[in-house]
Amino acid sequence: MIILYFFLTILSSVLTGLFYKFGSMRQGKNPSSPALLCTIYMSFSSLYFLVAIIISNNGFSSSLSTVLCALGGGACLAIAAYLYLVSLTCGPYTISVVLLNLSSFAVIFYAILFLNETMTALQGFALVLMIACVCVLTISRSKTGVSKKANIRWIIFITLTFITNSFINLFVRMQVIYNQNTQKNEMMFLYFMFAAITSFLIFVFTGGFGKLKFKMSPEEDITASINADSYIETKRAPIYFMSILPASILLSISLGVNLIASSQLVAYSSSAIQYPVCSGSSMILSALIGRFFFKEKLNLISYIAIGVGIGVIVMLSL
Repeated sequence: MIILYFFLTILSSVLTGLFYKFGSMRQGKNPSSPALLCTIYMSFSSLYFLVAIIISNNGFSSSLSTVLCALGGGACLAIAAYLYLVSLTCGPYTISVVLLNLSSFAVIFYAILFLNETMTALQGFALVLMIACVCVLTISRSKTGVSKKANIRWIIFITLTFITNSFINLFVRMQVIYNQNTQKNEMMFLYFMFAAITSFLIFVFTGGFGKLKFKMSPEEDITASINADSYIETKRAPIYFMSILPASILLSISLGVNLIASSQLVAYSSSAIQYPVCSGSSMILSALIGRFFFKEKLNLISYIAIGVGIGVIVMLSL
């Protein structure tokens, strides 16, 4: 069973990254599309834990600390997911995935600052290496043949994604500390629910409802002018919504499988083994997908930095 859970965790993690990429390709130039995608898939994801709460038959019990941690983590998730989707439209899939994976382990640095935790000398060295890897990967992107404007845009969005995503695990760890590892399902349900609400607010803020009326093709314009003005209002919204829905559903499914498999894996292996194996394997597979499927060409230094990044994950888990 342990091999099956490892396989499902790694596969679902890689697929989640791919579906993010697929979603970014469907959004076009509409700034509200990433927020709509996140709103849908995060709403679906919250249902997993609502079902888990109902099945457990223990009722819904949530402390104020759980609500506040879920609120902070959910807001960070929504913002990080939005920024990540935007960064994928102007930057390489391979490097973006690696940086996103590394950001999850920055929680060790925050735990020292805010939770008075300590680290070993090896973990301290690993954090320094992680910062170096992030800088090298970001700089290597700026040396590619794309426009300077696209480089700057990608660097801004992926840096903000790294920072925001790194705070998510801090809120999750705070909830575990304050509630003695209880109320897990309640925490995750509220976490995704608040993330969905935040994503919807981003959708509204970026003019999502106004963007439903995007420009139609010449053929559709002719048909609309012949039939009625009402055709214009009823035609555009379904097209806009249906272009986002497939990626949202696929994301919610892959994320659900990942959550279930990783939670079951805890019973069979320690986190010191689980995190390096799953994160390292998904990074390697994502690099291969970026190279052979998306035809992304990285220089030797970038591949070395990815390898060092995998080593950093191993050292931080010890």
